[in-house]
Amino acid sequence: MSTGNPIEIKIVMPQFVFENMQNTPSRLLDLIGHAQLDCIKSNIIDALSDREGGPAVVNMRVTKFEYDDERYAGIFRLHFMISRQFCCSDTVAAIDDYIDFKYEYQNEIMTAQGVFFQWIIDN
Repeated sequence: MSTGNPIEIKIVMPQFVFENMQNTPSRLLDLIGHAQLDCIKSNIIDALSDREGGPAVVNMRVTKFEYDDERYAGIFRLHFMISRQFCCSDTVAAIDDYIDFKYEYQNEIMTAQGVFFQWIIDN
């Protein structure tokens, strides 16, 4: 089993947008931005023990967006698929995976941290 490097995301998010995030957690991906999404995808690929089939991170979505008012902190889960296409056999494969993020929200800034953990035993 292997883990990637810690991933940190910073998002400027107005209070009224944050207050509605539990109802529409998928909106978080729109707010993260392309540069940070590319960094997340790169971190996931770098953590894979097997890079055969040109793995790509696709179909990202956010669920389980929770917030604790007293601690100004919460969690969310980033789901994705790792897609591979094997050219020699024209075979395509994909597996579902996720990263759990912990975040703090203060002064209209969300700072989230998570680590990709590959669940395949690779030793």
